[in-house]
Amino acid sequence: MELFDYFKNLAGKYGVSEFVKLNHRINSATWDDKRGKWVFDIADLNAGVTIKDEAELFINGAGFLK
Repeated sequence: MELFDYFKNLAGKYGVSEFVKLNHRINSATWDDKRGKWVFDIADLNAGVTIKDEAELFINGAGFLK
């Protein structure tokens, strides 16, 4: 719990909390060279739906702390 609280406080301090999504799984992340963007297929594990999204930046924060 200490690490979770630490990162939660950091996210609040730097105003990124609204952009952090928990309980989601990235099914695929594909670089679209023509558009210069990442294209994602994301599973919302709570709602049971799949979301399509895109971004110019992708930071992999996969759970090594699991």
